[in-house]
Amino acid sequence: MRDPRRALAAAARSGDGVVELHPGTWLVTDPATTDRLLASRHALPARVEQGAATTSWGVDGLQRWMAARRAMRPWLTPSAAARFAPAISAHARSAVVRWASAADIDVMSEGSGLLSTVNTHYILGRPSPTLTRLVGEELSAAERARPPLLRRRRLLRAQLATLTTVHDHLRTEVPPADLVAALADAGLDERTTALAVRTMLLSSHHVPAAALAWALHELSSRPDLQEQLRGETTAQRDPGGTDLPLCRAVVREALRLHPPVWQLRRVLDAPVLDFPAGAELLFSPHINQRDRAAHPDPDRFDPHRRHPDSHPPPGAYLPFALGPRFCPGSHLAIAELVVVIATVLDTHVVVPHHAPAPARGTLNAPRGLRLTFLPHRPHR
Repeated sequence: MRDPRRALAAAARSGDGVVELHPGTWLVTDPATTDRLLASRHALPARVEQGAATTSWGVDGLQRWMAARRAMRPWLTPSAAARFAPAISAHARSAVVRWASAADIDVMSEGSGLLSTVNTHYILGRPSPTLTRLVGEELSAAERARPPLLRRRRLLRAQLATLTTVHDHLRTEVPPADLVAALADAGLDERTTALAVRTMLLSSHHVPAAALAWALHELSSRPDLQEQLRGETTAQRDPGGTDLPLCRAVVREALRLHPPVWQLRRVLDAPVLDFPAGAELLFSPHINQRDRAAHPDPDRFDPHRRHPDSHPPPGAYLPFALGPRFCPGSHLAIAELVVVIATVLDTHVVVPHHAPAPARGTLNAPRGLRLTFLPHRPHR
């Protein structure tokens, strides 16, 4: 099967930062133009409602979601994520002990379970193995290739099961978690709150797991870098903290080279720049983050490529999108990845076992990646 990312990159090379793929649809890869378009309030997410009325946000869904985002913002800051770091580390320690007991592990599967547990704990106040399982099943139902009618029925059942379980949790958990309480305090009704929680749980399952898997894949063939990260963790005075510049640089570089969300779609509801209302715009972090002017030697994994305080040009780094639809959980995701990697490497060495196959579909995940985790034995 042809890699869709390569097809998109080939299309990008045929133009000068903007290519009309077919009438009404443009691929935008010029960083400056990308930044300006994604910053526009007229660039709306191109959503396709897969479910029934049970899980639909309704005609005013975007406005309700943006209201939920505003309410959650104080609980998704870097400082809020840092306060949760000890809990993230505790979950990671339990996971790596289990991983080390096996000859090798499926990194995407195990990473999805770990990060879903972490995010369920953060969003709802405690882990929920049931919700972790249901979210995974819903995402699998959405991705799995089946006859259309059978696929739709299975997906609808999975969506309903997730949403019903979220509703049950919200009705029985007293007091509610801080993030959930913030939604209620903002005046959002129970349905909107449940839909917002479900959206957060879905988006914090496969996507951050793919980022974790790519980072561990890159580290597995670099024992020297693993040792540097281990030294940084040892020198940190706050166990389980997030103040780890090198580890953060590893995460940022993994997100640059292997963005889990490799394409973004927007539809304009009014003219912007030279694009008419109704235009469908396609953006690709996979392409922009390989812009040679912004990222020299762009295909090389190099966490040392820039100073921690420096930033790529606008539009040349967008693993969490840009503008008003920027991923609200980006700070939490970075903190989780940093703490999990630091916790794993504090006690274990990551060794390659089975290389990943090329990604396919909408998620850029390392298919079939298997790694081995061995106890770290310090040199005497």
